[in-house]
Amino acid sequence: MAPGLTAAGSGCQAALAAERWLTHNHLAVTVSRTPVDPEPAPSAVEAEATTAESFDANALWQKGSYPLRKLYHDSSRPLLVVYTSPTCGPCHVLKPQLKRVLEELGGQALGIEIDIEAEQEIAQQAGVTGTPTLQLFKDKALVQQWRGVRQRSEIKAAIEACLTSPVPA
Repeated sequence: MAPGLTAAGSGCQAALAAERWLTHNHLAVTVSRTPVDPEPAPSAVEAEATTAESFDANALWQKGSYPLRKLYHDSSRPLLVVYTSPTCGPCHVLKPQLKRVLEELGGQALGIEIDIEAEQEIAQQAGVTGTPTLQLFKDKALVQQWRGVRQRSEIKAAIEACLTSPVPA
């Protein structure tokens, strides 16, 4: 038998013997603790796609192809289009940050979420193959595109640049 196994076995025997001696002499104390389990996280509630009835041209964040078409053609504000998937973990982290940027900009820019699983045709037309992908539009021109998670400050700076400078033709 290997020396390490013998030593480990001897240590276990000594520990069990010590426990028996302490219990026999009423010196052992049973310690019990209430298990601390974290509260279950609330399940994510996916927003419903915006329809003609629920469309609001001034809403900071909308979902689906309807607001994308309407705002792309009718809005003079920068549009941040976020391509997501319900199973995309980074998307769930990124979306609240993007909403925060739009709130900080006070309605000067608008956000649209496109679920690439539900809106496959739009994702394909935009050349989007993975999530998260962000596209920033100003006056129907693609100003910038990001693939993957980016820092909030980088996205905010790009939107602010759209607000202060004309888009090249």
